[in-house]
Amino acid sequence: MHCVGTGILGACLGAFLIGLGGCSDGPDPRDPPSSPIVFANLGATGWEIVRIDPAGTRRTVLTTNADDDLFPSLSPDGQSIAYYAGLLYQMTIDGTSHAPIGAVGLPGSGMRRVAWSPDMTRIASQEQTGVIISRRLDTEAPQTIATGFGPSWSPDGQRILFIDVSPDLSGSAVYSATATGTDRQLVVDGATDPAWSPDGREIVYARMTNGGGIFVADASGQNERRITTKGLHSGLLDESPVWSPNGRWIAFQRSYEICGAGPFVGEFCELQWDIFIVRADGTGLRNVTNAVGQSVRPTW
Repeated sequence: MHCVGTGILGACLGAFLIGLGGCSDGPDPRDPPSSPIVFANLGATGWEIVRIDPAGTRRTVLTTNADDDLFPSLSPDGQSIAYYAGLLYQMTIDGTSHAPIGAVGLPGSGMRRVAWSPDMTRIASQEQTGVIISRRLDTEAPQTIATGFGPSWSPDGQRILFIDVSPDLSGSAVYSATATGTDRQLVVDGATDPAWSPDGREIVYARMTNGGGIFVADASGQNERRITTKGLHSGLLDESPVWSPNGRWIAFQRSYEICGAGPFVGEFCELQWDIFIVRADGTGLRNVTNAVGQSVRPTW
């Protein structure tokens, strides 16, 4: 039981205190939302798209074709998944219907990370050539937005976050531009993998320097705060953060080494990728996929 109202003392004193209220047996607002996390997983059959609940208890493999299925992107209404498998495809959230996007499928040559526009009329894709392309779903005519990688639409559909080379050419940086590619602005230097919060007020991103980790800042890039810190595992690297639909949690990809006694003298270590979630205040860190294959690129 938890309290969703204030009452006189701001606490639940029991069901008999009706009117001081707001006591319920509903979900705790600090728990992760029940909406599924979708990601790419490398298993015995190659790269497949997998859906899992945030508790890690209900896991469903959604693709089983011969091609590698990569870079999933959950639609804003949570009912469709775009993914790359030679062409750009979409499927229903339960994996029962798969079809190329567009009349004959959008060209997939070199396509990488994809992102839906909030109104679900366009797809922005990261191309191997180093440009971000925007395409309407009812036509194959592309529009070049910017040089860069890793697009993320703002909730109002007016701007796109993306990654490009930092101004001093020393690494990567997060930029934003209008949905048509104008008004390019530097948002955060030394960062990668940006994503807008559902309310558009904050962004989340990863850093590869200064110890690395996942960070959150205002949409302007100001007031940065660290969300994840270096853990007990060696070789730790946190990447590809995304927000939960309610903006209270963040899912991300973590790589780390699992070490044990080898067949010869010394330790034997393997690199593992898993999907983790954490509250937006940095608490509640948990491993969702728990070393079942290699799991990367979450979308929530």
